[in-house]
Amino acid sequence: ARPPAAARSSAADGHKSSPSAPSPARQQHSTPPVRASAAAGAPRSNALAAAFGDDDEDSKPKRKLIPLQYTPAELAAARLPEMTPQEIAAGKEKVMHALPQTRDAIFAAPIDWVMFDAAQKQLLPRLTSFVDKKITEMLGEQEESLVKHVVAQLRAHASAQTMLQELQAILDDDAELFVMKLYRAVLFDVTKLVKFGSL
Repeated sequence: ARPPAAARSSAADGHKSSPSAPSPARQQHSTPPVRASAAAGAPRSNALAAAFGDDDEDSKPKRKLIPLQYTPAELAAARLPEMTPQEIAAGKEKVMHALPQTRDAIFAAPIDWVMFDAAQKQLLPRLTSFVDKKITEMLGEQEESLVKHVVAQLRAHASAQTMLQELQAILDDDAELFVMKLYRAVLFDVTKLVKFGSL
C-alpha cells in the first residue's frame, strides 16, 4: 500500500532541507591560509630599515660637533718650521740678547697679553718664583702678600709704569730696577712662546 500523501511530502521536504554536513577536511581549509611572507613582513621591514636607514632617522636630533680649541701657544708652535733642539736653544739666546735694556725701552715694549693669558699655567709659577726671590733679596725676608699683589697686577695686564707707581712706596729706590727686571722676564718668556711654542 502507498503511504499517505502527507507522509510522502514530509519525507521529501526533510530530504531536501537537510544538506549533508561538510567533511572535517573541508572545514579545515575553509579559512584561507596566511602567507609566510606577510607574517614575516614586520621583521623584514625592520631589518631593511636598519640596513638602509629610515625616514625616522631624519627626525632624530643630530649630535652637535664641538670644534677643537687650541691655545695661542699651540697654534704658534704649529705654524713654526721644524727646528732641532740646538736651533731652538740658539733662537732663544738671540731673543734674550734682543730684549730692551733701558728703562724707556722696557716700559714701551709691547707685551702679547693674549699669549700671556693663554699660557698662565706655564708662566705664573715661573714669574711668582722670580718675584718672590727678588723681593726677598731686597727686603731681607719673604713678603707673601706683596708677591701675590705683584702677580695679580700682571694678571690684570698692568703696564710697567703702573707697576712702578704701585711699588715705589714699598721698595723705594729698588722699585724701578725691580720693575725693569720683572718686565724683561715677562717679555722674554712670552716672546719664547710666540716664536718657539715653549719656554
